[in-house]
Amino acid sequence: MLDSRMLTTDCMIGFAIPLNQEEFFDQFNAIDKDFVRNCCSSWAKYKVEIADILQEMFSQFNALGVVTITHLTLEKLTPCFQQGKKHFTLVAHWYNDTIEFFDRMVSCDEFVNALPEGFDGIIDLFVCTPEPLAALIKAKRPDCSVRYNETKTSITHWIHYYLILFRYISINNVTYNQAFENITKELLKQL
Repeated sequence: MLDSRMLTTDCMIGFAIPLNQEEFFDQFNAIDKDFVRNCCSSWAKYKVEIADILQEMFSQFNALGVVTITHLTLEKLTPCFQQGKKHFTLVAHWYNDTIEFFDRMVSCDEFVNALPEGFDGIIDLFVCTPEPLAALIKAKRPDCSVRYNETKTSITHWIHYYLILFRYISINNVTYNQAFENITKELLKQL
């Protein structure tokens, strides 16, 4: 799949993080949640650094034809793959070897079992240090490709990266892999 041409209409991005003040405080006060407490010390900071930026990005993703899923739960995940899309980006938090979905913590096994057998697309894990999840996906869904970052990441930097990536795919007749490599090379030149 990395070598196949892709349209942005083949792409989905799922957000498992809070998007407004009520959701922020619900998750901040939840015993089994870690993301907002670990990410931002206050709603004011979270609003400026994450929530407002994401709200702006959603319309841009949608204008490019990328399906945007908010409040991602495990129950929403399987239907995502029934849409026939070939690229799925998961925006979530990794904590104690689990993925923090919007409603609850999800084990690696639960996540992989929600992926259809035979899925031959790309799973992009925009999740900090998800190596155990990536390894399990590769083992149990060998037809799909997995991309992930091995370090902690900044949501604001990476969400802009994905917007650039989807724009690049939209404008150029390239494979996902070509777009990823070309954009990464250009960004590294600027460092």
